[in-house]
Amino acid sequence: MKNESAFKQMLLKEYKTLLNKDTKLNIKLVDDDNSVEKMHARLMLSKLGGFRFDHGFEEFSDNRNVDISILDKTTHNQHCMWYLDKNSQNDFKVIEEHSLVGD
Repeated sequence: MKNESAFKQMLLKEYKTLLNKDTKLNIKLVDDDNSVEKMHARLMLSKLGGFRFDHGFEEFSDNRNVDISILDKTTHNQHCMWYLDKNSQNDFKVIEEHSLVGD
């Protein structure tokens, strides 16, 4: 049996218990080295809207903040087409993919 990644263990420990029943969270860790799209900000997307985190999902010390912004509808739609659409032409190499479902 293959060991679970440290990332998946963290997801199960920190986030699974926060999900509402029947809520699904999909996470993809990607390599963008050979992609035409170089990622910096991290995105949280749903069917209804999305957020952009300027420094990922890290937790910093008390003296450092992460800016979070709400995506406008046009930008949200563009990101959904690029990152989530099954027919997307994105060229990311998926390193890990995880799905969590609330209990």
